Amino acid sequence: MNTNFGKYIFLLAMISLISFPGLSQGVFNAEEPVLEFTHVKNLGPEKTVYFHIDGINDEDHKNAILERLLMDPSISDGRIFKTPNMEDRCQLYVNQDVDAAYVRNILKKLDVDYAFKIVSKNGHLEKQDQQLKEHPEQSPRTPIAIEGFPEYKHTGNPEADKADYAKRKKEWIENNPEAYQEYLESIKQSE
Repeated sequence: MNTNFGKYIFLLAMISLISFPGLSQGVFNAEEPVLEFTHVKNLGPEKTVYFHIDGINDEDHKNAILERLLMDPSISDGRIFKTPNMEDRCQLYVNQDVDAAYVRNILKKLDVDYAFKIVSKNGHLEKQDQQLKEHPEQSPRTPIAIEGFPEYKHTGNPEADKADYAKRKKEWIENNPEAYQEYLESIKQSE
């Protein structure tokens, strides 16, 4: 009987050791934020995603990041460039199953991360969260997923902000009719 008890304890210990890593992994994943690309263009088997990168030190660092991203078999092409606001922005052509968490794992290994402007964290963008704190009476606007499309600016004067945005949006559409039409068609296809 003592031998059976020892086998029982051994079996229980082995089950606990095997189960513990799975349990701790589940708890860890529950704490990780849900990340989502908000600027995406579907291209059939691939998609193009855009995001800002925070922490690029210099041109060599930028090149090393891009080289590492392009080594991944799920990423077929890409570029890192400066926006008009001098922010580091990345455009990647990736497989449909690649999500923002997958790309973030690569970035973090290179000591950079998303600047959460167009990658949402748990359904929110940092810019929207900041605008809500500064202007709780105004609801956040969903950014339009087109490169260079004007962003809504909250200055504290809602009427002037709406008029300014409408004017800049109209000018952009008049200057970029093909890009805007493509965007409208991509929305229809995703519905």
